[in-house]
This record gives sequence, structure tokens and C-alpha cells, in this order.
Amino acid sequence: MLGKEELLEAFQQLTGCCYNTWNWKYDKQFNLIKSNCPHEALFDKLLLSEGHRKTIEEHMRKCHVPIIYTISAILTCIISFEKSENNITAIYMKGPFFKGYNDEKSYTDILKTLCLDREKEAIMRSSLQSLPMLTTSSIMQFALMLHYSLNAESISASEVLTYSTKAPKHRKPGRVLLDQFEGTSGYWNIEQELLYKVRNGDLSYRDVIDRASIFSTWIYDGEKIGVDYYRQHIHVLLTLVSRTAVEGGLPRKTSFSLCSEYRRMLNKCYSVSGLTELSDGMLSDYIQRVYEMQKLSSCSSPIRMCCAYIDTHPGEKLSLDFLAKKVGYSVYYLSRKFEQEVGLSLTDYICNKRIERAKYMLTSTNFNIENISEELGFGSRSYFTSVFSKNTGETPSAYRKSKSTI
Repeated sequence: MLGKEELLEAFQQLTGCCYNTWNWKYDKQFNLIKSNCPHEALFDKLLLSEGHRKTIEEHMRKCHVPIIYTISAILTCIISFEKSENNITAIYMKGPFFKGYNDEKSYTDILKTLCLDREKEAIMRSSLQSLPMLTTSSIMQFALMLHYSLNAESISASEVLTYSTKAPKHRKPGRVLLDQFEGTSGYWNIEQELLYKVRNGDLSYRDVIDRASIFSTWIYDGEKIGVDYYRQHIHVLLTLVSRTAVEGGLPRKTSFSLCSEYRRMLNKCYSVSGLTELSDGMLSDYIQRVYEMQKLSSCSSPIRMCCAYIDTHPGEKLSLDFLAKKVGYSVYYLSRKFEQEVGLSLTDYICNKRIERAKYMLTSTNFNIENISEELGFGSRSYFTSVFSKNTGETPSAYRKSKSTI
């Protein structure tokens, strides 16, 4: 097995292949030991301003799990702790980087905290422009990998804590903050982009979802009130998405049934990382369904109704007899008509939808494989594994290991 230094070096080299992120090492009194940042004095001042250091010290007194810390606007870093006999011996940071997208409009708020002269401010602006943009899932994966490299200990994503500096309040009571509706990077614009993708079933939605991760910066200090506020925001987004999906052609019953299911899941989720993954999955699910419905737009109404029911109830016993009665056809006529219009047999379509749902559950939930097999109507784990492997070329366990975001 590799030693700690070898693991850490491998981690830094591997992540450096994807993103040009800086690495920092401090002793437990926050004295800088080493970094590869070309302007370490400037960024050290930003990373460890009085307020940020105090938050990290308070965290260290409570626990030693890694932190994903949004230190200003959407500027973020990962902080992990090297332990010996449950005492912290060193502090490691990776970053800073931008969460989702690099917004130059956020630079002003970042620079306000530093009080720099013109020359240093120019250096800082240039450096900020060069910082990479990481997705929420990449940030979480890096946090888990850094912790393992330092402590040879595997932890789950739900154990990583998220902190965020409160955004300064510039508005006066009773006035609407207008700049959220202005500029190409405001909340309003990102939301409208997302809804446009939903309405059109546009599968190139991932970049917008990554940029929408700015919403998660509204969570302050990992407190329960912050998680509740974030959950409420996703509930609002879910309402908009479910209505927009109907405009895009998703049947009303299907959309609102999905909406009810996601509301139930949101209300049972109590971690920031879980809510983030659930909101990403929700958006992907709706967009994929609208895309599929638009592909089926030339199909007859009974066939679209049949597809919509299968899409929404993949775990039910979907016998041909049941579906034929649902749409008012005979079993023979439904089978023939379905294959004519969709290009797949009804049995293959049902299987494909169950596999799609299984992929989502394997990568975005902690359900064990037996539970997933049972919920999706496969009956036994061995049969589920056989069908899944035939369709994807991987066993469910291997797929979860290679694709999981939690």
C-alpha cells in the first residue's frame, strides 16, 4: 500500500491533470508550510482572513471531517485535516476555484475584503480569471480523495460539511434587489436558461446545471436553517420545472406525479450534498423525459399515454394486459401498434426504462442493490444483475463504483 506522502502526491498529480488547482499545507496554528500558488501571500490573506480562520477553528474543535468552504461569492476551497491519534497535526487546502462558473462580477466582493493597492488588485484580478471552474460532484470527489490521502480513511459524501460566508447585504429594507434579474450571470438568467432547456428537452443542459450550483452558496455555516432554506428553494424550482415540462409536451399527470415523488424525497433529505445531488437528478430526469416525449410526438395519443405511464411507474407490474386495458386496445393490437410507432417492442421499452431508473438510483442514492432490484420489479438481485449487465456491459456494483456522485 502507498504511504501518505505517495498518496498525496498521486492525488495532486491526478487532479492537476484535470484542473490547475493550488495545494496548500499549514500547521495546526495556520502557519503556512508550503504551497504551489504563485501569489501565495495574496491568496493566503484571502483564504485565511479573520472570519474564515475563526470558522475553520470552530469546526476543528467540533470534528475533523473535511470542509467544502465557499469563502466569497462562488469562490470555494476544500479543507482537510491530517490526524494522528485523533489530534490534528496539519491542515491541507485545495483551491481556491469557482463553483460552477467564473463570474467576473463577483470579483468586486472578493477584493473588498482585502483592501489592496492598484498593483496588487490587478494581480489578484488576473489570477482570479485563471482559476478553474469545478462542478459540485468534482468538488465532493476531491474532498473525499484528499481526506483518504491524508488519513487512509474512507468516508461518505454525507459526512463532508459545507460552509459558506454570508453574502454582504447591500439592499435597503423594502427595496427589491434588481441585479438578480440583470446581466448574463444573474440568478434570473440561469433560471430562464434551465427552463428553456427543460421546455425543449435539450440534453446539453449539464453546463447550465453546473452554473446553477451558485444556488448552494445560499447555505450558511451548515446550520439546519440553511439546509431548510436550500430545500425550500429547490421546492420552488421543482414547481417551475414541472410546469415547464408540461409546456414541453410531458403529460400533465406524469409531470405532477413526478413532482409529488420529488417533493417526498426532498422532505426526507437532511444534508446539503444530498439536496444538491437530488436537485441535479430532478432536473436531468425532467429534461430526459421531455426529450423522450418530443421524440414520441408523432405517435398516437394512446401510445404516448402508454409510454408516459411506463415512464412514471417503472417499478410496477406492467403486464401487456394491464397496459392494453389502460389505453383501450387489445393486447395484440397494442403490441403491434407500439412497435410500429416507437420502434421498440413494449417489453424492451419497459426494460430500458427500468434500467434508466436503476442507473439513477445506483449513482444518486444509497439504496442497496437488493432494494433497487425489488423497487424496480426485477424480483431477484441475480436477475437484475443479469439484465443490467446485458444492457450496460457492467454489473450494478461496478456501475455504481465508476459513476457514483455520492
